[in-house]
Amino acid sequence: MNQVSCLEDCADYAQLNGKNLLLRKQWYIVAILPFVFTLAFDVYLLPRFVPETKFWHGFASALIYASLVWGFAVPVYLLAMFVRVKLFRCPRCGHRFGGGESCGSCDFPRSKGVSSVTSL
Repeated sequence: MNQVSCLEDCADYAQLNGKNLLLRKQWYIVAILPFVFTLAFDVYLLPRFVPETKFWHGFASALIYASLVWGFAVPVYLLAMFVRVKLFRCPRCGHRFGGGESCGSCDFPRSKGVSSVTSL
C-alpha cells in the first residue's frame, strides 16, 4: 500500500488539482476564444463566401449564441472544480479536507512544506 505524506501525493487529488490550476490560469482564453473566432467567422468569412440567405443568417446567429453559452459555461465549470477541490476527502481520516493548509480533523498536511503542527 502506498503511504502518502501529504495531500498532494494522493493521485486523485493531484489530478484534480492539476486540472484546477490549469483552468484557473487559462480560463479567460478558454472562455473568450471561441466567441472571437465565431465573431470573425460571422463578420469576415461568412459574408464573402456564401450568399445572403435567411439560413446562413440563422446559422451565424446560432454560432454566436453557442459561443456565448460556452463562455458562460466555462466559469460555471471552474466553480464546480473549485468546489470539488475544497470538498476533497482527507486520505488519512476520511473527513473533508477543506481550504486550509492542513486537514481540520487530523492535521494531515496539504503539501510537503507545511508542518503538521498548528499554532494558535
